[in-house]
Amino acid sequence: MSAGSFIKESIFKTKTVAGVEIIARPDSTFVYHIQVLVKKGKGLVPAESFTNIRDKSVFLKTVKELKCPVVINYQGKGIIHRAFQDSVKQNFTEALNRVVPSGNENEFHIQLYNGAAGNSFVSILRKHQLDELLKEFIENKIDVIGLLLGSYHLELILPLTEQGGSMNKLRLPAQELIFEDGSLREMKNMETDPANDRERIEFLTIDNKEISSLLYPALAAAMIYFIPLGRIIHNNKDIHFLEKEFSNKKAFVTLSRTLIAFLLVLTLGNFFLFNGYYKEQADLEGQLAVYENSINAFDALNTQLKNKEEFIEASGLQNGSRISYYTDRILYDMPQELQLSYFSAAPMVKKAEKDSVIRFDPKKVLIKGSCLKSIALNEWLKLLKTKDFVADAVLENYNQESDHQAGKFDVAVTLK
Repeated sequence: MSAGSFIKESIFKTKTVAGVEIIARPDSTFVYHIQVLVKKGKGLVPAESFTNIRDKSVFLKTVKELKCPVVINYQGKGIIHRAFQDSVKQNFTEALNRVVPSGNENEFHIQLYNGAAGNSFVSILRKHQLDELLKEFIENKIDVIGLLLGSYHLELILPLTEQGGSMNKLRLPAQELIFEDGSLREMKNMETDPANDRERIEFLTIDNKEISSLLYPALAAAMIYFIPLGRIIHNNKDIHFLEKEFSNKKAFVTLSRTLIAFLLVLTLGNFFLFNGYYKEQADLEGQLAVYENSINAFDALNTQLKNKEEFIEASGLQNGSRISYYTDRILYDMPQELQLSYFSAAPMVKKAEKDSVIRFDPKKVLIKGSCLKSIALNEWLKLLKTKDFVADAVLENYNQESDHQAGKFDVAVTLK
């Protein structure tokens, strides 16, 4: 099956059809037969069947409850059949004039059947009879997808009878049909009541189910939907409209369901995707909450580290320290006349009122002491200034109350 055929079958065609035979009797009563046919894969399987329904309301209720479209096969009173030795092809006007001279084509449902041997049959029925019938189906919301007159469509059943040769017969309760090379050649009516003549009823077996010959016309009517028969054509625009309307409705329903299914799948996909992201977010938020204390502790430690780095940098402790060397060199040349009372290397710097950081001056050495001879102190200061590591040596304070008492001094040495 091609892609186009597959799409047409899936979108525009249904898989369940009811063939309905309506027999109009001379006494203006009706007999109804129904056969439901279901397409499964490449095969057709018979389903529900009903025979000899004589109450119209029961018939309409039964068909409505099947919830599937129907193909109507109208038989009996009101139909005129004519056989021709030549083919009328698709000329409805010519066929009508052969049966009803000067007849108005718009007033008749005309059905043509062109046989394989070059012969043809025409069947006509006044449209007002069909209009009343179709109105009842439409009022009961039953989809009509085809209408057939007579028994010409029964050639579809021939392969099921397993008859050989070019000439075949098909016996119905009220008719005998003769086929030649697969198409109808002759149709004989039997003077009998098919509802009561049980001796003429035959059976076919399809998918292990017996089908009574009472149901052959209804069965073939359902089959023609799945196996179109090009030999049969008609001129009824109302029937063509109903057929097309059903196909469009079927396509609309199929595409709507497909779209709804697609949107449902898309919605479910988005739901599961969102649910996955939401769960992942929840997991991450949980992990964040677990590690939040660690992050806060890290921030606190990082702040402490920066403060200590600033403190060490401000205190000058990062620079290399040679205080012991400087102390030794400074005191090595100190005169004996000088006595030390205080020595401070890298003394603390006096801090501002708002400064909470303790700072030290690594370039300073403070020395305090006493001496009896100021000249010795001066010589020592001069000697300190000559040291290669001393930038300056300053006598910041000297106090001597009398010549007989030792003077007290404060010296500040600035290192390079």
